Amino acid sequence: MTTKPVAFSQSSVDPYFDGPSKARNIGKLTLDKTRLTVFTALTRNDKVDYFRFDVTSKLDNVTLGQRGNADVRVQILDKTGRTVIADNSTQANAAQQKAYKDAQSGRLALDKGTYLIKVERAAGQLNTVNPSYVIQLYAGKYNQDYDTRESAPRVQDAIPSSTTTTLFDTLTAKSSKSNPLGLNIFNYFA
Repeated sequence: MTTKPVAFSQSSVDPYFDGPSKARNIGKLTLDKTRLTVFTALTRNDKVDYFRFDVTSKLDNVTLGQRGNADVRVQILDKTGRTVIADNSTQANAAQQKAYKDAQSGRLALDKGTYLIKVERAAGQLNTVNPSYVIQLYAGKYNQDYDTRESAPRVQDAIPSSTTTTLFDTLTAKSSKSNPLGLNIFNYFA
């Protein structure tokens, strides 16, 4: 009798300015236990996505599945984001391309530790193209399914909150040193 995996789900919001330090945690990759899945897209002017996962023990059978738009470059990086382990781009070196092919066929070896997944548009793709994609990682069988569904970056995340508050206060003030005429920009859009 086959049992259905236990499903877990989380939501995240893509940060406006993404980088290794802002990588969203998608879970722990454990042999014969977990499958990690990310559902998201690169939206207009969203240049890159970073995700973090932990490998709980040395593995030699990691599988990386990719679905959706083929116009994305997918890399597996070390936890600093500086060392590329696997890469699906023709711009990558031979060892990185081989590691990516190994990952697609369930033969990627990873030591215990923290890793990043970096996804960006493939070379030549414009920022106006919005590729949707799904990334899955697992090692062997799994009985726990961890899904991360990510939404597009929010415009308000582009400006630090203290700056937003100051800007809003300045634009809506009746009169101040920074707004001596007491102009309220929001009255013009009413």
